[in-house]
Amino acid sequence: MTALRIRPNNDFIHTANWKEIYMLTKHWQSDVEFFAYEIKFLLNLTNKYFIWLTDDQNIETVARVQKDLKQLSKEQKELVDNLKTHLNHITALLENAFIYDEHTFKDEHIALENKLTDFTKTFKEVKRQVFKCTEEVLNSENHSI
Repeated sequence: MTALRIRPNNDFIHTANWKEIYMLTKHWQSDVEFFAYEIKFLLNLTNKYFIWLTDDQNIETVARVQKDLKQLSKEQKELVDNLKTHLNHITALLENAFIYDEHTFKDEHIALENKLTDFTKTFKEVKRQVFKCTEEVLNSENHSI
C-alpha cells in the first residue's frame, strides 16, 4: 500500500485501456479491504487494552481516537461499495465499450481516486494518533497494558 496513484504518467486515465484501469481498480480494492483489518485491529487495541486507564486526559484521547476509527470504518465500507460499483462499470465497458459514456466514467474514476487518496491520508493520520496515544498511555499510566 505504498502508493495509490500507480500511474506511468499524469494522464493515465486518458491514455489507459479498460483492462489497465480495471487492474488499477482491483489494486485499490485490495488495499481498501486490507484497511478493514487494520481498523478492526486498532479498534480492538483501543477497546480491550485501554480499559484500565485512570487518567482523564488519556481516557478522552482514547475516546476521540475510537470515534475517528469508527468513522474510518464507515468510510472504508463506503469505499468498498463504490469500488464494487466501479468494477462492475469497468467490466461492462470491457464487454461493450459503448455501454457508458467514457467521459462520465473517467470522471467517476478520478473522483473515486481522490476519495481513496483522502481516505488514505486520514487513515494514516488516525493510525499515527493511535500510536502516539499508545505511547503516551504507556508512559503516563502506572498499569501494565
